[in-house]
Parts: sequence; C-alpha cells; structure tokens
Amino acid sequence: MTSALDSVTVLQALRGNRAERPAPRTADAAHLRAALEDSLYAIVGPQHFFNPLVLRTQELRELPLDFPAPDYSLARVRGILMHHALRLLSVGYSFTNPFEDLTSAWRCEVGESDLLVFVDHLDAEDRAKFATEIAAHTATLRHGLGTFGSGWSLRSTVRVANLLCSGAVALRDTIDLSIDTGDDGDCTTVLLDITTAPLDENSEKVLRFHALNQTLRTGVTPLRSAVLSTATGEQLVAEVDAALLTQAVADVLEAAERKCRV
Repeated sequence: MTSALDSVTVLQALRGNRAERPAPRTADAAHLRAALEDSLYAIVGPQHFFNPLVLRTQELRELPLDFPAPDYSLARVRGILMHHALRLLSVGYSFTNPFEDLTSAWRCEVGESDLLVFVDHLDAEDRAKFATEIAAHTATLRHGLGTFGSGWSLRSTVRVANLLCSGAVALRDTIDLSIDTGDDGDCTTVLLDITTAPLDENSEKVLRFHALNQTLRTGVTPLRSAVLSTATGEQLVAEVDAALLTQAVADVLEAAERKCRV
C-alpha cells in the first residue's frame, strides 16, 4: 500500500505500469465467500435469519471515545457535493463557481430535500464561508485526480449488495468510481473512493471493503483500490492481492462481532 501527497495523481497511481498488470483473477471470490460464511454463521446466530445483519463502511470504522461531534448537516452536504464534483470531473466538466454548480447538479438530481432547504437557509456569511470551503475541496480533488484516459470506461456511484449466510448477512457498499482501463486480457478494473476528511486507519478499511465487495459481486478481483482526501490531497493506493482481501475479511468479521454485541 502506498500513501502519497502530490507525488503522482491518484489516477496515475491506479493505472500503474501496464506492462506489469496480471491476468484477471477469478478464483478469489469463491474462497472469500466461503471464508466469510464459515465464520459469520457462528457470529450472527439464528436471530439474524429473519432480521439480516447489514454491514456498511460506517460499521467498519472505529472512532475514539473522545471523537468530536461534527456538524452533521454541513458534513453531509460537503460529502454530497464532492461526489457530484467527482462525477462531473470524470466527464470533463469545467467549474466556474463550484458551490453554485454543484448545488445545481444536486438539485437537478433529487429535486428538493431537507438538506437542500438547510443549504438554502444559510445566512450570507455562512454561505460565503461554505462556498469557499467547497471551492477549496473541489480544487484539491481536481489536482489530486489528474487526467482520465480517453478509452476508459467509468461508472460512478456503484451500489453493491452481497448477501451471505443465506441472506442473514448483507454487505452493502457504494463505490464512488469504478474504472475499467480497457486493456484486453489484463486485470484492468480499479476502484476509487473520495472522502472530505483527512485519511486515517479507517480509510484503509474502506478501500479494502470496496475491493472485497467488488470481488464478490463480479467474481473478478480488481487490480487496485484507492482513497483520495479532498481535505488534504493525500491518497492511499493499494494493490488488491490475497493479503489485502484476507484482511478485508477480518475487518468484516470484526465489525460483525462488534455490531452483534450492541
């Protein structure tokens, strides 16, 4: 796993050296599913066969006891706008006013919502401050991403649901961007997640969770998985190998045990 700040863009790191790409791996999914189900059956118990245990990225995160309570409304709006920024940048959009452009894109998608009403009712000072913050995050995202290849196939906001243990456990995930770089005969799928927070240990769990879910969903192991912070410009890029997937299974089992104790 590599961590970098301004050394190479995250798309350059995800693409890597084409000459070194392995052949597609199609045997991992069955082994991972078997390893998960063997342990999850013992953890979840019979009560979850009628009330499935749902695990998402938030269940994998471990926050310290003194973690400060964020402003959830602003934090959620920031995350939504940055995901719209990623989608627009992936199709070559050029921003004139990031806050207004992204808010308009969001409004076109969902119509009206409580969060949009919250944004609309920000006073002039808070709105200007938040618009400046969004412009900074957008600039960091644009700089950190780099350039998309002309022949790449892009899918944004990829929703994944993997049912395990006869439906007693559901792994639900949303991958911000799935990229197929289009080289026949090689492993070419790479995954990207963005976060508006600084990177930490939980970021590694997120990229592993994405790789695990993509492998279970498609039956083919992705080449790399990455997380990019729009707060700092830092990136984590990992080769998806057997060790990473084994650790992803351990992350899921740990989260399942923790949630079942609640």
